[in-house]
Amino acid sequence: MMDDELVFISLTAADLLRDRSWWEIYEEAFPLTELEPPHVIVNSLEMDVGLAVAVRANDSTIAIATAHLLKDPPSIFLVYLATTKNFRGRGCGGELLEYTWITGHQRLSDNGYTTMGLVAEVDAPDQSIDIEDRSIRERRIAFFARHGAELLPYSYTQPPVDGVNTVPMRLVFRPAEGHGQPDSAFSEALVRAMYFEKYHAVNGIAEDSLTSLLTSRARSILWL
Repeated sequence: MMDDELVFISLTAADLLRDRSWWEIYEEAFPLTELEPPHVIVNSLEMDVGLAVAVRANDSTIAIATAHLLKDPPSIFLVYLATTKNFRGRGCGGELLEYTWITGHQRLSDNGYTTMGLVAEVDAPDQSIDIEDRSIRERRIAFFARHGAELLPYSYTQPPVDGVNTVPMRLVFRPAEGHGQPDSAFSEALVRAMYFEKYHAVNGIAEDSLTSLLTSRARSILWL
């Protein structure tokens, strides 16, 4: 149980720009190579394809999340989720995941889509730089597993959200009620949607760069 009363808020673009603590958590929680420019997150809200969530305790933001609402296949792409150090391991992350899921599912439903599940990128343990880094990566995968998301059995590359670096990663997926874990065809459609609905349409990553990543993926998928 947490002593602090938590308030979950879906932010508008204007709200997000004003919340300095939100951005401090964002910059502290993720490697530079995985941080997209702030205007990308703001643009996703203005385009009505993204979610930005703040969790507040005593009027201070202590956790954040962003998601992109994919349409083909209809799924919630959880892009970022993080809490401040003082609130880690206290259940806040799980509550935030569920709030983002419920909010995204409702948004998709309101627009006539049947949500298939939730997908998220995770750092690959076999790409860790040391034992501590590997432990952090494995704990993040375990967090998703506790909340019903399974590690998909093939490789994945995050496009260059920083404008320079691609990052070898993995995907986790949590199916919506009544749906099973994705087969290879669904998974490929999911990656294509992530690349073109999110990374091309919102981040502005060149279509030919993403097509090249898909081609490389098709040649080198690893069934683990």
